Amino acid sequence: MKNRKGVDMMKEVKYIVDHRHYKLYYVWDGIRVYFNMRLLAIGRHPSYPVYLFTRAGHRFDFTEKLAWMRAKEPEKLKRVKFIPLNPSNRHLLQHFFVKLV
Repeated sequence: MKNRKGVDMMKEVKYIVDHRHYKLYYVWDGIRVYFNMRLLAIGRHPSYPVYLFTRAGHRFDFTEKLAWMRAKEPEKLKRVKFIPLNPSNRHLLQHFFVKLV
């Protein structure tokens, strides 16, 4: 996808994530058909926040929501598919405007 100036918008970087501080997961929700892929960055230390990145280029602080879901709605969380970042799916990071350092 290109903008009016002919620059590839998928190559723009809005957020930089340090892999030493965060574990990255691709997240799909749904029951039978997975849709709405997002990127979840979970801090490796409890004091680090959890961020959710959307393909529209938005970042949300998801720390309290994930803790609430684990405590109050574990059944709904089981429907969510978490796939860790690996070399075969690393190219998908560009869809979230995220650069891994």
